[in-house]
Amino acid sequence: MRLAERSDSKEYRGLSGNTAFYRAMLSLVLGSGGAADRAIAVQTVAGSGALRLLADLISRTRPGATVWLSDPAYVNHHPILEAVGLQPESHGGRRCGCGPSGR
Repeated sequence: MRLAERSDSKEYRGLSGNTAFYRAMLSLVLGSGGAADRAIAVQTVAGSGALRLLADLISRTRPGATVWLSDPAYVNHHPILEAVGLQPESHGGRRCGCGPSGR
C-alpha cells in the first residue's frame, strides 16, 4: 500500500515536531524524572537545520563565542556558524572537544 493511502492526515507536524517522539527520546537519553522533566526538545529538518538552530541559540546567549569543530569537518559547518557571528575553530581531532590547550 502506498504511504499516501495509509496516512490519515496529510498535514505537516507542528513547528516543534513530533512531541511523542521527542518526549520518548528525552526519557531514553536523560532517564525519567529529574533532568528529562526540565529539558526541552525540538526536531529539525536534517543536521544542517539542527546546527543552525544550535548556532542561533549559542549566538544569542554567548555572542562571538568560539565553537570547536573536528578537522576535517563538514564543509557547511564553518559558514553556518560564521553566519550568526560565531568563531569556528578546528581542534585537530582532540577527543575532548576543547581548545588547543586540551582544557
